[in-house]
Amino acid sequence: MNKEPNIICRCEDVTVEQVRELLHKGYTHFEDLKRQLRVGMGPCQGQNCQEMIRREIATFLGVSIE
Repeated sequence: MNKEPNIICRCEDVTVEQVRELLHKGYTHFEDLKRQLRVGMGPCQGQNCQEMIRREIATFLGVSIE
């Protein structure tokens, strides 16, 4: 089993598990996660992670990504 963390935001070193943990705590908007984890605030300004995080939110909420 792979023990490497699943990094979703490389700029801020945030893992998928951290995002999912906050989703379970009720932070269900990208802006909420941005304030808590600083995702989308690194040098890429979310160009690398924003779509993946929005997909995680949509999956968690059971809605379309649009």
